Amino acid sequence: SDIYEVESLGVYEYALVCKRSTRASGILAAIGPALRGVPIHLFIPNEVKANLDGAT
Repeated sequence: SDIYEVESLGVYEYALVCKRSTRASGILAAIGPALRGVPIHLFIPNEVKANLDGAT
């Protein structure tokens, strides 16, 4: 499985910790239909780093 861990962030908030090569779009496609109406946000460390590096 691509998912290493499910972290509880709050009462109704969770984070999926996935292996490095996991594509977020693939995970969303797999679990999205079961979570209709639930807000989902992606945190992709490499994209955050690239944005921060470009901002300086």
